[in-house]
Amino acid sequence: LALGNGLVFHIKLHNAVHQELPPPSPKRIPRPGVISIAEDDDGTTDLEWEEFSGPLCVVLERRGGCDGRVAVEYLTHGTNDDDPDFSPLVGIAEWEDGDEEE
Repeated sequence: LALGNGLVFHIKLHNAVHQELPPPSPKRIPRPGVISIAEDDDGTTDLEWEEFSGPLCVVLERRGGCDGRVAVEYLTHGTNDDDPDFSPLVGIAEWEDGDEEE
């Protein structure tokens, strides 16, 4: 450190316990991923279901990361709530840390 009057000071900085600090470690950005409907055999996420064709199965997937626990609420409804062949569903699909498919 030099002052305008010609005096020069040498300053040595150290931490309180006189140890070198480790280099900072790079921080990893968490990637929780994206939840979506899985692609079917034709490579799309379009769901088609015809009456009397049996139950409809919807597969959800977690893509692009699997860090942390995530949950998605879902609700199904039909066009005719009085239809005895339709049972509405309400629930939560959950993925634990590291899980990728539900």
